[in-house]
Amino acid sequence: MARSGGTNHYSLISSDSRSGRRRIRILGFVILLSAIVGVSVASGPRASAAGSSWSAPYFVDAYGNLTGLSCTSSSFCAGVDDVGGAGVWTGGSNAAGNQFDPGASFTSVSCVSTSFCMAVDNLGNAIQYNGSTWLAPTNIDSIGSLGSVSCASTSFCVAVDNFDLGSVYSYDGTSWTDTGLSSSVPDDSVSCPVATFCAVVDSFGNAYTENNGTVTSYPNMDPNLAGSDAADPPSTVSCSSPTMCVDVDFQGVAYSFDGTSWSSGANIDGGTQLTSISCATGSSFCMAVDVAGNALTFDGTSWSTDSTADPGHGFTAVSCPTSSFCGAEDDGGNFLMYAVPGVAPIVITPVMAAAKLGVAFPAETFHAFGGMAPYHWKKVGSLPKGMKLKNGVLSGTPKSHDRTGVYTFSVQVKDSTPHAHKTTTVRVSLQLVS
Repeated sequence: MARSGGTNHYSLISSDSRSGRRRIRILGFVILLSAIVGVSVASGPRASAAGSSWSAPYFVDAYGNLTGLSCTSSSFCAGVDDVGGAGVWTGGSNAAGNQFDPGASFTSVSCVSTSFCMAVDNLGNAIQYNGSTWLAPTNIDSIGSLGSVSCASTSFCVAVDNFDLGSVYSYDGTSWTDTGLSSSVPDDSVSCPVATFCAVVDSFGNAYTENNGTVTSYPNMDPNLAGSDAADPPSTVSCSSPTMCVDVDFQGVAYSFDGTSWSSGANIDGGTQLTSISCATGSSFCMAVDVAGNALTFDGTSWSTDSTADPGHGFTAVSCPTSSFCGAEDDGGNFLMYAVPGVAPIVITPVMAAAKLGVAFPAETFHAFGGMAPYHWKKVGSLPKGMKLKNGVLSGTPKSHDRTGVYTFSVQVKDSTPHAHKTTTVRVSLQLVS
């Protein structure tokens, strides 16, 4: 590119005495098990307006500020925070992977599949997720800090230095290499939608692209950052293809790239700082989010007006694997999701304690988001005798003579889309003990 541990499969459920919220916690990082198909959350969603495109916030990180997010689908996301926490969700209701990176602050993560993610930190380390565990940190930038990483495949990633030199590092599926390229100023963000193209923006408002080995510089692409210093928030760039990229900055201005040139800036957010942008690969759809909890969408030609998706919080990251689904993080340790009308419902499963023979089971509620309400719930498979699923609520008292062990069953939810009902099924396990 030119300019441009081990896994712990257990969770600790604790109560937040300040807010009364429960949370999933793994070795200090509240893993991103939020509003995704089949994912487990420790707190139910807040009610949202009928027809809303956004879910309620889900509290997922009490220990650090969420700094990076990458989703490959509505059923897989990875997130990182500024105290060295990295988590992924890989299906069902099990947390899969946590790496505490002592003394480090993660800055970015990029995933291409459920078995490959790459995260980078402020100590110059890269940490890979291989589908079952986060590997040990690999130092690739001994004198700087890595601010952004983008992977187009399991054999192509690019990371950029945001400390001083603006160095560029590439990954070939086996090892990292210093490309020897440097702008001598910090690079803010990199995006590589394919292995033959990357775009980079730096902290002084310059942009660079590399397309099939050809490097092109675009000096002063963002005049708002000309003469910038370290105190200014970074800009971020996202590309859906070599002919479509979007960059957003701290003054609410967006710039688009058509494969040849960058547009002049368009103030899309009234001067409010835009913190993140994500363009779905191979699509003309992009979403930008800001420090006031607003989100804006782009269709390749024009921007929507901003809409408040997360009142009282500011977004820190957004990731849109498709034009119909996005995940987002905020500065309150919350995860939210966005879905367009017409998609199948997304099921949020509760984290359930073991049921006990002869003891009333504390009711747990399954929630759905997306599609069209009202939702219709159905249980497929066996539950302990005396328990039932009704309207998405699991409750009852297991009969004292029933067999103990793990009961695995399915929960189906069907929406009310006229003439074309959408159905989602998730597998759930419940342990019955004596």
